[in-house]
Amino acid sequence: VDIDVTRAMVACQKYNFKGGVICLYDKAKLYQQILQYQMDNKDNDEIVATCRKYGDEDPQLWIQALSYFSKLKSADGCRKEIQQILKYIDENDLLSPLLVIQTLSNNESTSLDLLKDYLIRKLRSEQTQIEKDQTEIRRFRQETGDIIKKIKTLETGPTLCQDPKCSACKMDLDLPCIHFFCEHSFHEHCAYAIESATSSEIIYECPLCSGDNR
Repeated sequence: VDIDVTRAMVACQKYNFKGGVICLYDKAKLYQQILQYQMDNKDNDEIVATCRKYGDEDPQLWIQALSYFSKLKSADGCRKEIQQILKYIDENDLLSPLLVIQTLSNNESTSLDLLKDYLIRKLRSEQTQIEKDQTEIRRFRQETGDIIKKIKTLETGPTLCQDPKCSACKMDLDLPCIHFFCEHSFHEHCAYAIESATSSEIIYECPLCSGDNR
């Protein structure tokens, strides 16, 4: 059914028909206006519900709601709502911790206790990430050290090729065959041959390791 949205909105506002106003905003996908209307009417119980309903489509609603609650004189009295908003903001990384603290500190009546759970979660998350990064750094250092040792071994000493079978076809090796420093061995026809870019010389690459070396 087609309706004159403007006239309908005027009528709803004139007679304070909140459900009608919200329905019209919803129809027009004006979600921030829905939230602002609820804020103007101090419908605090509906604000978080609106964020949950439309917040995935418009994450800015959660930030708008946090700003609203942080400015209330009784912000501590909205502890439940603020903690729910902080939890969503944290899980979806909508604001940095510094901006969250700055937003809530705009109200002198807001106690640090209101931020406690959020800060604890954030610090634990940061600590977990630091530990993961340190583990990766140690792994990279170990791998780099192993590679350096292997290079020095190849530069200073012989490499023994003890596998009697071709690393490609798994058949017994016979001449002509090719041995690589990576300790893989192949029949000549099983190895990967490429033509040198600077001469007509044929260069062989290990078929098993050539992809890792490019």
